[in-house]
Amino acid sequence: MYTSIARNKTVRILFAISSLFLSNFTLGQAEKEPSADGTKKNQIVIKDFHFSPETLTVKSGEKVTWINRDEEPHTVVR
Repeated sequence: MYTSIARNKTVRILFAISSLFLSNFTLGQAEKEPSADGTKKNQIVIKDFHFSPETLTVKSGEKVTWINRDEEPHTVVR
């Protein structure tokens, strides 16, 4: 009986931790709010292994937001 209770507690803890990681990952993939003029500034969306927009010109020091809509992970290197 003791091992059954301990096992259930362990399963619940692992489920809770997994849920937290999944929710953080999902929230991290959400799109950023549009800027005041209605456009999304310096944002690149990856979907179906394509970039949108295909090119983006930014000034030195500006922030670029990458949103991955693919099921595969992607990395960005500067």
